[in-house]
Amino acid sequence: MRVVLKRSVFETPTTAERDWALLELLRRGQSEFHAVICDPPFDRDGQDPANQWIRALVGNPGLQRLIEQTLVDGTSKAASLSAGAPTVFVHVQESDWARQRLSVLHTVALLRRSLRLLVENRRADFCFLRRLAPTRQRELLLRALDCGELEVEQGGGLGEVKARLDELAPEPSASAAEALSRRIARLRLCVVFDRDSDAQDRSEPSEASRDLLARCQALCEGDPW
Repeated sequence: MRVVLKRSVFETPTTAERDWALLELLRRGQSEFHAVICDPPFDRDGQDPANQWIRALVGNPGLQRLIEQTLVDGTSKAASLSAGAPTVFVHVQESDWARQRLSVLHTVALLRRSLRLLVENRRADFCFLRRLAPTRQRELLLRALDCGELEVEQGGGLGEVKARLDELAPEPSASAAEALSRRIARLRLCVVFDRDSDAQDRSEPSEASRDLLARCQALCEGDPW
């Protein structure tokens, strides 16, 4: 995931809660699966708000250098991520999820949750995906699994996968905390299933497969990224 820290994050008077969350966000930027960058780009020798925040907050020179290196490395890491990798823009305002503009606290909550791969059969389907993936992607897949950035979730058939998605659907009566939890779970979920060919026409997906695809598309409408 690309995480773009806008200037306002460092320009606005800070709070202890936001500083703590921002430090966690930067720590997660050390992972090979996330890139944290600044907009405008970070210059370790510069005098922009990001440099001022780092120098004012961090008294430990070693920790300061580590934060600076995380932001410097983030530029090359962001360029190496796939074009389809999700991107969030971090501001100090309230989150606008549809536009991928999130607060620091919501960004951290999003990064804390591992990416979940929901499949019909955890053993057989993941084995198939592992064999199908090109070498580099296979290595990334296995490293993500080993370090906890990826979890494979057992669906138990198309019907159960659909039921699992229904559990994550927006619920008007849900509390703010529950609504946030569901949204983050949806954004950090990848559903993989096959066409389960129609018995009457093997060239077409089954009705159950079409229904599941429609359910996935409907859930994506509220969070288009």
